Amino acid sequence: MAFLNGICALCQASTHLQSSHLLPKSLYRYIRAKGGGDKSLIHVGQHAAFRSDKQYAGHLLCTSCEQLFSTNGEEPVLSACYRGQGFFALAQALATHRPICQTNDLAFYDAQPLGALAEQLAYFGISIIWRWSAGHHVWPESTRYPRRLGKYEDLLRPYLLGQASRPGSINVWVEVLRPTVPLELLALPAGPDHGTPRDYEFWIPGLRFVVRVGGGADEVSRVCLTGSTIQTLCQVDPRERRSFAAIVGLVRGADPKGRLATALR
Repeated sequence: MAFLNGICALCQASTHLQSSHLLPKSLYRYIRAKGGGDKSLIHVGQHAAFRSDKQYAGHLLCTSCEQLFSTNGEEPVLSACYRGQGFFALAQALATHRPICQTNDLAFYDAQPLGALAEQLAYFGISIIWRWSAGHHVWPESTRYPRRLGKYEDLLRPYLLGQASRPGSINVWVEVLRPTVPLELLALPAGPDHGTPRDYEFWIPGLRFVVRVGGGADEVSRVCLTGSTIQTLCQVDPRERRSFAAIVGLVRGADPKGRLATALR
């Protein structure tokens, strides 16, 4: 593992920095299906989609902070997300419960039966958006706007370090994707560079995360995963999301092959 001396973006200590990944490197190993065909993942960035084994990595965090992110969010979330070959632990867990509210397009589930995983999902979502903002100089091609979180980078640091509770102005929405399209999709964080509230989203296999920054109490903040009234997860057909339509447009421009091309026709 390559190290570089510098200031850890999270704990602010002057120490050895290790190579940190914007999206967990284990995703690449977990979701490749066995058999023939192109096993490279579809990456969706700000301007294009492409098949590649590229991983956004650079020296951002010290070993202790990297381990903190891994233990508090990455490890449990990667065990719960879609891992290929039909293995999707979180979707299977939801299937054992009845939704508390359901429409033709989506179903809401009480997050309480998930136990610690509910907070781990929230921590993971916030940590990805935070490192995307704090590490803009490490992977500049991942965003058009530097330091998107602005003052919220510092506000979130004690929470991510385990020294304070999550700020009430930060909320997380998690959607469990129905398998109406291939779930082997990574979409880098995206969102506006101004305004209040601001929604930042990213996709990993089987899950869509939305982190809302700023704003007062509204319907989303009351019923999302970190809701003040009830904590929920939503199961949804990804084709119902406008951002998925944008992703499809980029993927088509990337000349998709195989079953991905079939699904997007």
